[in-house]
Amino acid sequence: MKKHALAFLAMTLAPACLYAVDGVTLINQSTVNAAGGFPYRIMQSGSYKLSGPLSPLVNQSAIVISANNVVLDLNGFSVQCSLDGTAPFINIFGCISDNLTAAHNITIRNGTVTLTGSASSPNLVTGNVGVSFLASNRVTVEYLQIEVNLTNLVGRCLDVPTNSIVRSNILSGNQGGVDASCPALLDGNINAASAGGGHTGGNCVFVNNIGSF
Repeated sequence: MKKHALAFLAMTLAPACLYAVDGVTLINQSTVNAAGGFPYRIMQSGSYKLSGPLSPLVNQSAIVISANNVVLDLNGFSVQCSLDGTAPFINIFGCISDNLTAAHNITIRNGTVTLTGSASSPNLVTGNVGVSFLASNRVTVEYLQIEVNLTNLVGRCLDVPTNSIVRSNILSGNQGGVDASCPALLDGNINAASAGGGHTGGNCVFVNNIGSF
């Protein structure tokens, strides 16, 4: 009887290690390592939430999203990535990204993303981005603090594709701004139009954005 009770308890508690009570998949450094290491790959639709900070090794992305209909809540935690420009160079790097895989209906919110890095000599490749979604469609990025500081490397805080919403974010560092493909809405951001930022195409709407670097 005791063995059956213990088995039932184990079955009851095991899912809680992977999922929150509302069915959201939890992500932290331990679950990433258990899944094979960085980057953590989101390949199924659903809701995902950090339950701790993430710190990949140098030149590793933290999270790659290749599924449609994904909500990623950083839950107030930080995601910290770094680049070493002396290593074999990565032409397009995003700390959180779609890795040039087309996906749609993605939301990322509520936390901090930082990208730091350096190279021994100037490298003008510009694809070093904190949050990078170039191949996707309909991406919402909101309530993030994104900081990108690079030496002899060029990048920015955020890349978003067409039909995106960029709302209430704080962008900082010596490489920053938003590169948006229009149409898109940028509302209530700080430093969205600063160094490294821009937009392609027409019908982008900029509302209540503040400041530059």
